[in-house]
Amino acid sequence: RSKERVFFVEGVAGDKSSVQNVFVNSTQHGRTGVMMSEKGVTEIAPGGDRFLVLFGGRRYEGVPGEADFRVMEFERYAMRIATPEGEAPEATQRSLSTLALIGTPSDVNRAELLWRVGIPLSALILSLLAIPLSYVNPRAGRSINLILALLIYITYSNLLSVSQARVAQGKLAFSTGWWLVHGVMLVVLGAMFVRRMSLQGLRR
Repeated sequence: RSKERVFFVEGVAGDKSSVQNVFVNSTQHGRTGVMMSEKGVTEIAPGGDRFLVLFGGRRYEGVPGEADFRVMEFERYAMRIATPEGEAPEATQRSLSTLALIGTPSDVNRAELLWRVGIPLSALILSLLAIPLSYVNPRAGRSINLILALLIYITYSNLLSVSQARVAQGKLAFSTGWWLVHGVMLVVLGAMFVRRMSLQGLRR
């Protein structure tokens, strides 16, 4: 995909137009961007476009596997999340129902199905990863955990994208692709839990 965004919102406040602790991952032209902000609001422009406006956050941008990641701070950042009715893009695999994707098992449809299966699985695994990452080693500090969480998320997201692309190209079977990346992350999760328990044991 030329551009893909995944949103994680911890909480919604007030009239449901205000959001808290927003995490956005986007991919465009081979570059990955990650934005984090403590608060934001949804706004509707005069033309009917709907925007998510973030305040006082940071954006990390770069190419996976390269060391030239840029870090930018912003006071206000707006991104369009919806267009007015009547201006929707042409029907694609994304617009098909899950049953329709299963009923027409082409490579591109399997790839879209893999993505849909992967979103809830990755959300569950990432939420579990927060448990060992919440442990603070006095010698390392909390910033190490934040950097580690960012690297894990970027790696996870890009492995899912690579897996989806290979399924779409017919180079990877759906029966393998849907669990492979998540299985690797579960191994990482288990290793992190073991590490946390060993560190807690040393402190006693």
